[in-house]
Amino acid sequence: MRNFPAQCLTLFACVVIALTLYVPIAPAAEKAPTTLPAGLHDRIVARYINGTWEELGKELSIEAKNIGALPAAQKADADYIRKAMAECRPAWWKLCKAGQKIKFRPAPWGHSLSGTYDPEAKIIRLDFYNGSPSVTFGWNAANMDNLAVEGELPFTKGETVDLDIWTAIGSAESWIDVPPRVQLNMTEAARSGLNRFLDCRGNICGAYYATPGARRLAIWNGISGWSHEYDKSVTNMSRKTVGALFAAEVLGHRQIYVSIPRPEEPPADGAESKMVWQLQEWIRYHEIPFAEDRAFRDALKAFATTNDARVRATGKLTLPNGLAMSLDPEADKPLAVQRDKWIKAQYAKAPAR
Repeated sequence: MRNFPAQCLTLFACVVIALTLYVPIAPAAEKAPTTLPAGLHDRIVARYINGTWEELGKELSIEAKNIGALPAAQKADADYIRKAMAECRPAWWKLCKAGQKIKFRPAPWGHSLSGTYDPEAKIIRLDFYNGSPSVTFGWNAANMDNLAVEGELPFTKGETVDLDIWTAIGSAESWIDVPPRVQLNMTEAARSGLNRFLDCRGNICGAYYATPGARRLAIWNGISGWSHEYDKSVTNMSRKTVGALFAAEVLGHRQIYVSIPRPEEPPADGAESKMVWQLQEWIRYHEIPFAEDRAFRDALKAFATTNDARVRATGKLTLPNGLAMSLDPEADKPLAVQRDKWIKAQYAKAPAR
């Protein structure tokens, strides 16, 4: 790549990253406080699930000795939570939370990128300075870890911005690998393909690195992709990414997702599009238990590894059940038929009890 002049080459006019957040706006209300269990293990898990991570971080530090004395399985849970917090709340989180413009280096999937947090920024911007990429991000710092409920859905402002932040970072992580020369000379079709890929990668990253509550929101958003209001959106298929993965996980691993009721058997025609709404309705009213949230988070990481940069060229995702999903709605039509058949087969081999 050639060196660019001292001035930056700004590419945000070439590619617009479409975030998939959808939360109806309504007056904010405080989320009902969760009654914490008395036991150390159960209390740590409860703080992790309900998103009170500042308190969780303090407890993990204060109770380190007692955590070490827990039974092996419980200690493993605490260790997993500690590692998740280290991934999802790196040192730059507190710095950005102060609401001042700063440089920081997020590292989604272990891939470090140069970033600037600017509270005044309205869009994600990718610049190249002498050939080196740098991304500018912007979000409302006052909403970080905010427990006030936003809108008609049971998701907090903190969960909303948490998902927003990590989705943007996930998109940027793939965006910086696309040479500026390529971006500036794209056809309209190629630009649409890139937008879909970046949106897909962002959605997977957002769901993985977010809190459990924000992960529920990611699932909700993913399933909303089947709504007809997104039919004409260039990213309508990439919006579905997390929802499609969740549906495949819940139906394909009933022994893991035991608390999530299997939806009523859908008709053969359009089985996927009819079945997912029942999952969305359950997600609206229920927290996902720790073991199941952990399983889905692990599935997200495996999904991200399988569907890496090659998807930019193919436009096609591979689901855990081996079936494919295209980010192009027209190309996905025959693939959706195969996914519908797989869904019907799950009901045939394991009738509802």
